[in-house]
Amino acid sequence: MTLMYMYMGMSSEADKSKVPVCNSMYMCRISGLLKMNDIDSAEKAFREWESRYVHHDIHLTNLLINAYCAKGLMEKAEALLDEAIAKGRTPHRGTWYRLASGFFQDGQVSKAVDMTRKALACASSRWEPDLTNVLMSLEHFMEQKNVEAAEEMASMLRNLVPLTRDVYHILLETYVHAGQPVSDLLDRMKKDGFEADEETDKIIAGICQ
Repeated sequence: MTLMYMYMGMSSEADKSKVPVCNSMYMCRISGLLKMNDIDSAEKAFREWESRYVHHDIHLTNLLINAYCAKGLMEKAEALLDEAIAKGRTPHRGTWYRLASGFFQDGQVSKAVDMTRKALACASSRWEPDLTNVLMSLEHFMEQKNVEAAEEMASMLRNLVPLTRDVYHILLETYVHAGQPVSDLLDRMKKDGFEADEETDKIIAGICQ
């Protein structure tokens, strides 16, 4: 019998307290409960783990945060993250990025952009993020005509992966909306292997829809 099933078969807290705390056991247990859409039981299991763990694992926190975000429970997701930080835990890049996705879906753009920035800031060069959150953040900066913020995020992204044509085009739109010269940006774009195309010309002309 595995440790997890032995644990689940115990009825008393005294018996359970004798079982060595195993993070992977709780990971399986909470994941299983979430797959059954039983968030209440998953929360109970998480609190139980919190009261007994020897070595903290942010991945267990991420399980609940992911579940909250998927259901649009952003207040609970943010509260759980704040609680972890208050206890001295360090959020993973994926924690920030998942929260960013949830806040974008919830229409809380400013928070989503901030979470995206934090994800990029703590990421290593081995991480290749899905660009959805980055592109939506850049669109936000474009609407604000905030060239500095857009360039800052593009620079953070460049530390991880090469910039794409889509990223360059949103940067270009930001420059155009802000009334800034684009020649240097077009040179950077060309050096990265992106020649101006029809879309580029439309953006420069200020008529891109």
